[in-house]
Amino acid sequence: MYNVGHIGLWEVDLLKITLIYPRFQTPMAGGLEEPLGILYIAAVLRELGHQVRFFDLSYAHHLEVMDEGLRDADWIGMSSTSALFGKALEVLAYVKSIAPEVPTVIGGPHATIMPEEVLRAGFDYAVLGEGERTIAEFVELFAQGRANECPGVACLEDGRLRLNPRLDFIEDLDAVPFPARDLLDYGHYPTIGMIASRGCPFRCLYCKPMVDNLFGKRVRHRSPANVVDDIEEALSIAGHKDIYFKDDTLTVLKMEWFEEFGAELKRRGLSIRWQANSRVDTVTYEKLKLMRDTGCTQLSFGVESGSPRVLEFYRKHTDPEQAVRAFRWCHELGILPHAFLMLGAPEETVEDMQMTYDLVKRIKPRSWTVYTTTAFPGNDLYDYAVEHDLLNVTSYEDYDNAQNSLLGRSPLKLKYITPDDVKRYRDKINHYLFFINLFNPRVIRKALRRPGAALRKARNVLFTSG
Repeated sequence: MYNVGHIGLWEVDLLKITLIYPRFQTPMAGGLEEPLGILYIAAVLRELGHQVRFFDLSYAHHLEVMDEGLRDADWIGMSSTSALFGKALEVLAYVKSIAPEVPTVIGGPHATIMPEEVLRAGFDYAVLGEGERTIAEFVELFAQGRANECPGVACLEDGRLRLNPRLDFIEDLDAVPFPARDLLDYGHYPTIGMIASRGCPFRCLYCKPMVDNLFGKRVRHRSPANVVDDIEEALSIAGHKDIYFKDDTLTVLKMEWFEEFGAELKRRGLSIRWQANSRVDTVTYEKLKLMRDTGCTQLSFGVESGSPRVLEFYRKHTDPEQAVRAFRWCHELGILPHAFLMLGAPEETVEDMQMTYDLVKRIKPRSWTVYTTTAFPGNDLYDYAVEHDLLNVTSYEDYDNAQNSLLGRSPLKLKYITPDDVKRYRDKINHYLFFINLFNPRVIRKALRRPGAALRKARNVLFTSG
């Protein structure tokens, strides 16, 4: 029985709730991953006994696919990032045209940081931050006609913003039900998303304090046994064994966690392939070896830049030599190292980008993503850009850092370089890494193992795998 944070269960009328992920006809330059956050919300609602219908619009050809789930819903919910919010508004307009009287709820990063904006755009309620406890409280109060009072929810009253105090973060993550993955078509998704921990102790300019607003500064983690339970269920639903830990930095967990995780997999006879996100300063050779022995095949590192000056601007508090060491260890242990790189910081110069290119040649990642530095609402980089009149954004799509890189657009006004300089170094990095990895058998096998993959996709997989 669900009881996150000892909220408890209530005697309320069961509701018909329609949830929507509004990634409708949206190009994805950075790879397509399942919308795990809203699937957690669906799981909580179903555990409370409510009827949930879910529409993942990522592969929908028209919005009419939702019609049946709109007209008789008690309320309709969405989740959105800032980059996706333009699409969320498009979907909202359609929802209102079909079911104008049905209340609408939005959660996710953009609602958390811009509650008044999303409400004035037409949503009736905004769920702020970590959503599982809040949504459990919301459905009780909604059934009583008191949704406006719900902790962790914002709404408009007489045209003015009402911002209710938020609930505490969930202490026992093992109490949270597993995501409702059965609502998703995994034929479209190459990996199974998994989250073992929430929260991040670091202070990167382009992430904080948004991550703190969503999940807090302190790292909370699930038990290894609970994670393996989740993996077993997910494998039975998805039909393949590629797990992607979406934690901000899985490698902040201690060696003991990975030891218990490996022992639990072995006890159950489970053999999986998994990958995760890491920092270059949170791994040791011993930890990487242990992770490899539990099934880790790839780690994605936030390398960002080869320039110490740019890394300092980002408040990354790492140095290029730590990247060299981490990538060397991965190469030695047979773990595919992925590099996340960023070009186009406000203070960046051509010399800084050359240093990034030089570092890339030293670390030789097996896959990589080159992003354009993007200031997302809610982060300190965004505040810096606004304060210095550097923001160059005309639509919500300009907050998509992968698309910005692909299209060669810069969402920031650059002092010492031009967007063409950024594109030139993006291409320089891509061309170098593509050709040194072109005939690497492990990389090609990884590309071809993906559902629906073919040789014509290999180049794209090299750029965005992970």
